Amino acid sequence: MYKIRNASINDYETLVDLLIEAMGDIAYYLSGTSNQTQMRAILIYYYKSELSRISYKNCFVIEKESVICGVILCYSGNDIEKLDNWTSEQIFKNFNTKVVIDKECFEDEFYIDCICVDSHYRGKKISALLFAHAINHAKKLGFDKVSLIVDIDKEATKKYYHSLGFEENTQLIINKHIYYHMRKCI
Repeated sequence: MYKIRNASINDYETLVDLLIEAMGDIAYYLSGTSNQTQMRAILIYYYKSELSRISYKNCFVIEKESVICGVILCYSGNDIEKLDNWTSEQIFKNFNTKVVIDKECFEDEFYIDCICVDSHYRGKKISALLFAHAINHAKKLGFDKVSLIVDIDKEATKKYYHSLGFEENTQLIINKHIYYHMRKCI
């Protein structure tokens, strides 16, 4: 039986690697470095912080028999400016580079930043359980819209999101790449 819980700060070893897998190139963009070792260390720092968009405070974990099977990272769109400003400040502190983080969501929605299921547990409908949990959490917080983005080149992923009730409502450019912004009314 699968159990969904809030992530803890101590889950970082497993969850940061899953989040990096889910984020792809955006992980490098948000860390401010192209060095894989530096990027992972920075994202661990972000995960342990309560001020980061990838904070453990914004993650839900699904596990089976105390083994982490997957993670979903989600938060209020109302917080995106504060979260992205904090990230920009970290990049400036680390690399003396000013960066403006490209906007991924809008203030009036609950945003699913990323989701990743461990490769050993894929194909078992775990992501659907995580999405349902995030959507129920959004409802409890009073949101009537949930959003996410998908790379325009990932047609199968977009089709899966359609099956969950998400529809494209605009395109966004993030890290010089085009993404569909998809939204679901709840």
